[in-house]
Amino acid sequence: MGSGKDDTMERSSAIPSSAGTIRRPAFYCTPHMKIPGSISVSPTSIAFEPDHRNEHVCEVGVEQYTVFLEVWDLLECGAIAMPDAEDVTGRSSAFYLQLQARTLDGQISCSEEEAWFVVFQLGKREDQQKVATLLLDAIEDCRKAPNSSRPKVSRTLVPFACLDCMAELEHADHHHQLERQLSQEQEEDNSALSAPGRLLGDLAAYLTGSHADEEEEGHEMSPATDPGSPSRMEKVTLRLPENCEQSLLTRELAEEL
Repeated sequence: MGSGKDDTMERSSAIPSSAGTIRRPAFYCTPHMKIPGSISVSPTSIAFEPDHRNEHVCEVGVEQYTVFLEVWDLLECGAIAMPDAEDVTGRSSAFYLQLQARTLDGQISCSEEEAWFVVFQLGKREDQQKVATLLLDAIEDCRKAPNSSRPKVSRTLVPFACLDCMAELEHADHHHQLERQLSQEQEEDNSALSAPGRLLGDLAAYLTGSHADEEEEGHEMSPATDPGSPSRMEKVTLRLPENCEQSLLTRELAEEL
């Protein structure tokens, strides 16, 4: 999603905002992939609409990634900046809006300790800060409001809970470590495969007399070994060490030599 992500952010950078509502391009950070789209944030709700032009969204349907979250169901809101996992240089940052919700379907609720994470990635730090400030103020207003003002029925609907940002960063780092480990193991395997080839080459050099030629260097060549001599070698005699139990040289190979 490298260049595609940047293109989506640029195409949606001019999304208009209505009064009291901030609308910005964003990614819905599901556990299995990041879904491009736009997020609309108001003092009462957060809505995410996936980009219908995205290939995966077209395949599974827009409803699969449509998010609606009432501010009444929010417990915490955080603005987090981390190294962008998709930037191999590690120089750029990614800006996340990390929400903690008491419910995902408006019916089943949990305690603050077991809150679900809902995470969105925004393209710019200023957008992240602006949205987070609006939500923090809205959450504080909800806490101060009497319970009687709370809606009796919640319309919150979140299809996928997300990993918190730190867990996501650890997951990405673990993935990169595995890739490096696999690359090193493959290099070691390739190096090990070349060792038998070197061994066979040394054996062939020994059997053809290259080793003996090195030991006899500096001595006068006999007519049998002189390449310019008209005589030629008719037979090769090999002597094995006394402690050698079995020879690698077969009769057929000796006859060929």
